[in-house]
Amino acid sequence: MKNKYLLIILLALISLTYVFEEKKWHESFFNLTDRKELFNEKKLGPLRELKFKNFSLMSGNDFFTLKGAGSNIRLDQTKVEEFFKVIQSLKIKKEFKDIDAPAFIAPDMENFSLEFIFETAHVVLRIGKKSPIDGAFYLEVNDGKLVHWYLVEDVGPQPGVYEMNDTVQDTKYQRLRTFFSLPEDFFYEVRVLAQMGLSPEEFVKKVIKIELKNITNRPYQIFPQKKTTEPAPLTPLKFLDIRYQDFLKQVAELRLSQIYKVFDKKLLKDEAAKWNLLTEQGITYELVLYKKYGSLSGNFLYSENLPYLVEVLSNNAAVFFTPWQFFWDRRIVSLPDFADWGMRDEQIDFKLTKTPFVTLKVPTRKDFFIEGPTGAPPKQAEFKKLFTYFVREADRVSSMDKSLLLQVRQGRIFVMKSRGLEVEAAKVNGELVLYLPKYELYFHFFEGENLTIGREYLDYFGN
Repeated sequence: MKNKYLLIILLALISLTYVFEEKKWHESFFNLTDRKELFNEKKLGPLRELKFKNFSLMSGNDFFTLKGAGSNIRLDQTKVEEFFKVIQSLKIKKEFKDIDAPAFIAPDMENFSLEFIFETAHVVLRIGKKSPIDGAFYLEVNDGKLVHWYLVEDVGPQPGVYEMNDTVQDTKYQRLRTFFSLPEDFFYEVRVLAQMGLSPEEFVKKVIKIELKNITNRPYQIFPQKKTTEPAPLTPLKFLDIRYQDFLKQVAELRLSQIYKVFDKKLLKDEAAKWNLLTEQGITYELVLYKKYGSLSGNFLYSENLPYLVEVLSNNAAVFFTPWQFFWDRRIVSLPDFADWGMRDEQIDFKLTKTPFVTLKVPTRKDFFIEGPTGAPPKQAEFKKLFTYFVREADRVSSMDKSLLLQVRQGRIFVMKSRGLEVEAAKVNGELVLYLPKYELYFHFFEGENLTIGREYLDYFGN
C-alpha cells in the first residue's frame, strides 16, 4: 500500500515540476498515462520523508512512521491513505509567471506548507490565496531550484467531516488547508490493542483467557473457547455468547485520547483495574488502569507492551469495570421451567403477606391479560408491572445465602406459585429480591427507596 501512495505523490510532484512547462493545464496530477516517461524515479529518487510544520512522516518498507521521539507510536495507515487521496484529487488549471506571484501570496502561507523529501531533492508546496472567481486556489511549488505558481482545483468528492463553509469549493479549500496543517496525532492508531501490536482480529481469534480485576467487582476470568466465566454461571444460568461478542468489540475498539511519549511510572496512582490477556501462543498482554497521573485525574492506561502512557476517555474506560455477571443470562424466564413462557395458558397462585392464595389465569394472547376473582378483579397494570421482573434482566443474581433468606422472609411482599415453582418477593436494602427456592437463586433488582410494585391487596385487586 505504501508503494502505491509513494507513486501517487511522486507522479504528482513530477507533473507539477516538469509537465506544466509544456502548458498541459488540462492534465491532473495523476492522469498522466500518455507521459509515462515522467514516471522516472531517477529524477527525484524514492520519497524518504513527508514533512509537516511540527513533525515528519518517514517512509518504510510497507508503512509510514513518525520521525524522532514518536517513532515507536503506531500510525493508522488508513489515515495516511486518506491524506494522499486528498492530495490526489488536486488538478492544475493554469500556470502563472513569477511576476504575478505577489497577488497569490496568503499572509499565513507558512502555516499551510508541506515538504516532500526525496532521495535527491526536496519539494515544498504552500497554499496561497483562494481565487475570488471559481473557488480554486493558488499553489506555490518550490523544487529547490525554481518556484512555480499554479491555479489548482479540488476535483475530489465533497468533504463532509471537514466542512466549514457553505459552498463546496470553499469547503474543499478549507479541507486542503486542514490537511496541510494536520497535527501529529491525526495519524495515530487510536485503538489501544492495535498500538500494542494486537489487531482486533487477532484479539478475537487468539485470546484464550482474560483475567479481570477492578475496584468495584471481585476478580474473575473469561474463557472464550469454553464460553464460560470463573466464577461460572450459577446453575442453571447460561453464559451469553452475544454478550461476550459485545465485550470483545468494546475492548477491540478501546480508543486512546492522548499519548504521553515521556512519562514517569512512579507518578501513576490509584490503580482502578487490571487485565491480563493470554493468547494461544502463550503471550500475555497486561493493561493497568490508573485514575491519577501526578496532579492529573483521568483514565491512564499503562502496559509493559507500550513504550508510552496513554489516556482513554471515561466512556471507553467503563469496559474495565464490566462485572462478571454481565456475561450471564440473568432473566427468570431463561430458566428451563420458563422456556415456553407466554406460549400457553398459565395458572398462577398469588398470595400477599396478609391474604390467602388467589388463583389467577393468564390466557395465551398477544396483549397481557389476567383473569381472577370477579368480585375484586385483578388490576391489569399492576400485574403487568410485576411480571416485567420475570422477563427483564436482574442487576445481579446470588445463591445459597442463609442470612439473605432470613431477610427475604422478614420483608416478604408476596408469594407466587406456577408450574411447580415458587417465587418469593421481598424488599431488602433498597432492592427487590425475587427468591426461587427450587434453584436457591436470588434475583436482585435495584429499586432504591421507592419500590415500584404494590405491597397491599388493594394495589392488585378491585375496581
